[in-house]
Amino acid sequence: MSDFVRPRVRPEWNFFAELDSPETDHDGPERRSPSPGIRKGLARELGSRRITANNVQPGPIETDLNPVDGASFLIQKAATALDHYGHADEVAALVAFVASPESSYITRANLTVDGGTNA
Repeated sequence: MSDFVRPRVRPEWNFFAELDSPETDHDGPERRSPSPGIRKGLARELGSRRITANNVQPGPIETDLNPVDGASFLIQKAATALDHYGHADEVAALVAFVASPESSYITRANLTVDGGTNA
């Protein structure tokens, strides 16, 4: 499942970010993005128009559907290097950075906010 953040006009740059729900492999918590080819095509096609294309991939984040008192909390928490769930505002901060002028040279990136789940 992906939610797309629509391009937003900035004075010099536009951005396109995809929030991606990572898939979990049955053998471990390996993250897989389903759209590296899409990002590459978007980055190539839109780059000349000064639009960046990136993917933000959150790990275990505390939400109403993934609460700290949920059935899988201990398993997900143990899988992180930081030993705790992340918060939605941490993901939002990364998306805000990717949408800012300071990130105008970042494109086709797969950015994870997962507390070191992949470490």
